[in-house]
Amino acid sequence: MNLLSGEVVETGAQTVIKLDTGGRAQSAVPTLVADLGMKVNIGVRSEDLVSTDADPIFTGEVEITEALGEVTLLYFKRQGEAAQVVGKLSGIHAGLRHKAVQLTADPKKVHLFHNGLSLLYR
Repeated sequence: MNLLSGEVVETGAQTVIKLDTGGRAQSAVPTLVADLGMKVNIGVRSEDLVSTDADPIFTGEVEITEALGEVTLLYFKRQGEAAQVVGKLSGIHAGLRHKAVQLTADPKKVHLFHNGLSLLYR
């Protein structure tokens, strides 16, 4: 699972997180007004990331591609101290190495963690 750090900037049934990498993510995990400003990690599985032209959760330079037939794995260049992000796109995607790619995910697939615990089960 890809983990990206950020801060809760909007609460309610849909939570908006401003990510330290510059993007914004929406999660279907509900939060309370008291959670505003909370430092969190979002978790998104590689297979839940999709390419987008607008409102990316993550934008990064593809360092390595691995074509596996029905899917292509994208290994992104690390940004600072953050862990490497890995995307898994359906189909073959040639020519992405050293290119900037924007990724997003359905809010239902964006998990929220605070101090290592899921906010879904609190």
